[in-house]
Amino acid sequence: MALLCVPFALSMAACSNEDVFGGGGGGGETSSIKPVDETKAQLYVWNYDGGFGHDWLDAAVERYEEANKDKVWIEGTKGVQVFVDNQKQGAAALEARLSTMRNQVFFAENVNYMNWVYQGYVLDITDMVEAPISQYGETKSIADKLTDHQKNYYNMNGKYYALPHYEGINGLNYDRDLFDQRSLFFHENGQITEKENSQFLSAGVDGKKGTYDDGLPATYEQFYQLCAKLVEYGCVPMNWSGLYQFYFNSLLNSLVTDFLGDDALICYTYNGTTDKLIESITDDGKITYMPETKITEENGYLIYRHEGFYRALKFAETIINNNYYDPTSFNGTVAHTDAQDNFLLSRFDDAKDIAMLVEGSWWIQEADATFKMMEKTYLAAGRHDRKIGFMPFPKATAERAAEQNNKTYLRDDNYTLRFINANCDPAYIPLAKDFLQFCCTDESLVEYSKVTGGTMGYQYQVSEEDFEGLEYYAQSLITHRQNSTVIYPYSNTDFFYKNKSSIATFFQADGYNVASLEFKNNGRDAEEFFRATTRYFTEEEWKNMQ
Repeated sequence: MALLCVPFALSMAACSNEDVFGGGGGGGETSSIKPVDETKAQLYVWNYDGGFGHDWLDAAVERYEEANKDKVWIEGTKGVQVFVDNQKQGAAALEARLSTMRNQVFFAENVNYMNWVYQGYVLDITDMVEAPISQYGETKSIADKLTDHQKNYYNMNGKYYALPHYEGINGLNYDRDLFDQRSLFFHENGQITEKENSQFLSAGVDGKKGTYDDGLPATYEQFYQLCAKLVEYGCVPMNWSGLYQFYFNSLLNSLVTDFLGDDALICYTYNGTTDKLIESITDDGKITYMPETKITEENGYLIYRHEGFYRALKFAETIINNNYYDPTSFNGTVAHTDAQDNFLLSRFDDAKDIAMLVEGSWWIQEADATFKMMEKTYLAAGRHDRKIGFMPFPKATAERAAEQNNKTYLRDDNYTLRFINANCDPAYIPLAKDFLQFCCTDESLVEYSKVTGGTMGYQYQVSEEDFEGLEYYAQSLITHRQNSTVIYPYSNTDFFYKNKSSIATFFQADGYNVASLEFKNNGRDAEEFFRATTRYFTEEEWKNMQ
């Protein structure tokens, strides 16, 4: 317990499913409040004001206006004013209004990129993407900051029409201070006995001592040991939103991605070979594998037989059956923001300490108001006082870790886009392109991480000086990202475009609900759930999707 300074009450507010997907919450629907200066050019920007909010954009706008104060963008003007409309509308509502909106530049989420290109909603920005950002002191182009997989997706028939925005990485967020207080780090002998600065910490998931994941569980079995130890100490291993069960399901998606590793892209491209497909599985979990199989669009339904799906389901079953969760995780009134507050406050109030929160990487910014209230109320409770980290995913088995050479994989769930409205007045297109380039400079990308604690969907380096100034959560997430491969769940094939809504969601099972509820309420086990997932797409149904 920390020393309480003054009492306060937290008010909770839930939001719609549309708001909560990939972030929800995070600031109200607001617009830039400043008088129009007719001596300057005006640029109107639309921002999805979800979990990551808009503070990052406010900072970028301030720098951009200063950098362009003497620049003539529109004849008869000097300088630029950027007006931001912060909204929480999802992609469907945005699409219905796009052609009539004043906004030239958009930062959006959960967008079907290929569909919007085909519909003519987004402007060709190829020249801007491929040109060096030299006007802001960089030699690289935006294209240089994309992975090959991103380029293959965003470059449609030789043209770019949009760019990635932020990353939404779902996973386990842990209270490192609690781990240290309770000596919950692994000793190199496999026992849970150590504090974070011990010289005897285990090597962690990456198998290397002296790195960022030392002392953290390296396998699912070690993770279960950690959960049991937490219960023994009177703590709650984890919690998540009882209202929005997809948060737990998203954790499972991330575990599948980490297990599949380099095979993960097969789930979207349907082009690759794997030897991890399950032919059959007994009730006690004994696996018979299929021969090495080439996956194509014709037999793509077979990828859902991958062992990674079963291992993630077994993880979920173990967590649920052993009660390694807070009861509010199945309370239908507990929204994602409530779960965040329960996690943050648990070490400072009379409730049991909660060690981990199942959430996306946006949550730390979404909970900023709670951090600020706690900072005024408790000692060492502010956002920059606490060590809350993003936990590297443990491997299903030590054997799988060895097969992957201890490499780790993350999944970006949010389908975010930054683009220019195809309806933009041609006179303003150069200004809109320049602003997008500015927002893709390394300075802007790093600033985003400083403000939000999150990451952008680009390859960029954070200097040692900048890194030292980051809160612990951002340091943890960035370090793990830099040591991992990020999987972006999309492809530019016609098959993916036509069937995205059906195939982009894992754990679809014939007659089943989401995994957490099936295990909790209906007594399912991982084996029968896995069999149900393999029945979801039949060979005949798959042929009809071609």
